[in-house]
Amino acid sequence: MWLTPLIAGVAAAITIPSLIILYFLKLRRRDVEISTTLLWKKTIQDMQANAPFQKLRRNILLLLQLLILIAAILAIAQPEVRSDAPLPTRSVIVIDRSASMAALDEVDENNRPISRLEKARREALNYVDLMDSGETRDKVREAMVIAFDRHATVIQTFTSDKDKLRRAIEGIRPSDGVSQVTEAIKLANAQEAKAQENVGLVTVPIFMWSDGALQDVDDVTLLGDTRLEYNAVGRNGTANVAIVSLQAERAYDRPDEATLFVGLMSTDLQPREAFVEIAVDGLRAGAGSVQLPAADPEEGPAYASFVFPLQRDESAVITATVTTEDALAADNSARMILPPAQQVSVGFVTEGHLFLKYALEALRVSRIVQMTPAEFEQRARRGQNAEFDVFILDRWVPEAAPPPPDDLDAPVEPFEPTLPPGQYLIFKAIPNLRGLYTGPPVAESAYSVLDWRRGDPALANVSLAGLTYWKPASIVNTDDVRVLADGEHGPLIVEATHDAVRAIVVGFDITETDWYLKPEWVLFLGTAIRELGRGLGGSTIADARPGGTLATRLPTGVSEATLILPDGDRVTLYPSEDGQVHYGPLDRVGFYRLQWNGPAGSTDVVSGSRVERAIPVNLLDANESRLDVRPALTFKTGAIQAVSTAAGDARYSTRRLWPWLIAAALGIVMLEWFVYNRKVHL
Repeated sequence: MWLTPLIAGVAAAITIPSLIILYFLKLRRRDVEISTTLLWKKTIQDMQANAPFQKLRRNILLLLQLLILIAAILAIAQPEVRSDAPLPTRSVIVIDRSASMAALDEVDENNRPISRLEKARREALNYVDLMDSGETRDKVREAMVIAFDRHATVIQTFTSDKDKLRRAIEGIRPSDGVSQVTEAIKLANAQEAKAQENVGLVTVPIFMWSDGALQDVDDVTLLGDTRLEYNAVGRNGTANVAIVSLQAERAYDRPDEATLFVGLMSTDLQPREAFVEIAVDGLRAGAGSVQLPAADPEEGPAYASFVFPLQRDESAVITATVTTEDALAADNSARMILPPAQQVSVGFVTEGHLFLKYALEALRVSRIVQMTPAEFEQRARRGQNAEFDVFILDRWVPEAAPPPPDDLDAPVEPFEPTLPPGQYLIFKAIPNLRGLYTGPPVAESAYSVLDWRRGDPALANVSLAGLTYWKPASIVNTDDVRVLADGEHGPLIVEATHDAVRAIVVGFDITETDWYLKPEWVLFLGTAIRELGRGLGGSTIADARPGGTLATRLPTGVSEATLILPDGDRVTLYPSEDGQVHYGPLDRVGFYRLQWNGPAGSTDVVSGSRVERAIPVNLLDANESRLDVRPALTFKTGAIQAVSTAAGDARYSTRRLWPWLIAAALGIVMLEWFVYNRKVHL
């Protein structure tokens, strides 16, 4: 088996002809005609017809150099030989437990459907059974068990107790996270290094069971001669219908009217009809069907959308469900929280900015009051700013952030925020809030946006692609500040919280961009204002995905909260100083319900003295829902072909031959040097 034959072919096509051409161009002695050759002139002319090839006859140096090139080129192709071999003394069992591994497209010995994970567990148990064979008192086999989705967990450390290994494998439960193998390989590599140090093993082989749908496969590096056996489970072409997006929008002029957008994906090679059901606060609100075209084997899955109008003033818990039967259940439903209808009152602090003023008027917010910075500070001293939901500060803050310290991670003395309590959208000014600093001036040049948080509520449905800006503010931040968008110069849009202050800081003035000519500008302004208008007590959840971390902010004064997981388990959480609570990793999709005693946010449900906030966690990952099975894993260090091992099948040992080819090439080089020197001396 060859891992990189194409690269070797290119190298051969370049080097071997080049070597032969060099011999053709080798310096020749000058021919001198003498009388004794005149009689043989005709014969000499016949021989000269083949003169170029005469140079290559009986040339031992050319032969040796060709052998050197052939050995090196074969080494570049990375040949491997697979043969029957005894099981290793130590091995690492790695099992994928991501969402796609729950697909029901495998069968057991009785031809009953089972999940990919169940198939992987059974094959791993068969491997443990094989470990018992051939063991002696002096030769005991050990293994460890690692399970992974977005993160990796050591289920069982190295042990020779086969019962412990079996219990560890049988105890692996599916998760709804995406599949990323980097952490699992790092854990296995760490055990390999430890084994080399303590036991003297050359390598610890890795036996991995997965469908190969690894989102980070291109970033994985195997150490040295690590042997990895990829056991593929699952079947290609499995039909699946998935919800890959769920959004809701309220009309600015009619905030009591909302529209739900459900994005669907189908991997079925035949057209099919999908039925979508919408539930509001647990009650069925409507349903409809969507015609999904056939997926294309070359182009990929087919997509369609379902639109559902909803008349609702209050906050609502929305669930969209595809009732069509398919192979994977985790992507058949999605959830979200519809915020209550409200029109935001805005305080616009500026010395004069027509573009911002016209954009705000186009949003039809309930109230806009324009004021100067001096009037803002005067109203703050009188306590009159509480009547506004959001303040927009145009190129001004009461006190700018200081320069960054030498060590951003060093602890900082607590200080009061210089902004009054409230929600702020700030353009090209950096307030003095926790985690924010003013960096050195940025060169006056044109910059582009590199990336942004597409799933963040403050940037929902907003595209920053193609945005060009000039003269940005230099924002320096710590981990206390969330970066919403990165530009070529550094952080471009950030969100900072400090006590009762929440601010979205935009590092440019709209007149110093080409964005004011595009509709995305007004969309961003409206989305950011609406998100800030929910307040610190709102239920804004960003990037709540399986395998990620739940992060939300509780109202001021809450000291303890109880998190109820989708399976009913309870966890006690304690908010930080700014009300943030965190929990993770999130294993399953569904609603995570946070309960506490105290004040409530705008989307929270109050029952007596108890407040509850429902936090939706959805898969919404098209790559995971495709259910592809990869025949090979192409790591940085080479490709690993999939194998399929059933009960009782022999295990194989893979030996890499390229080191021997390199050694042979070096040996021939030494021989070529010896022959050349003999020729020179003769």
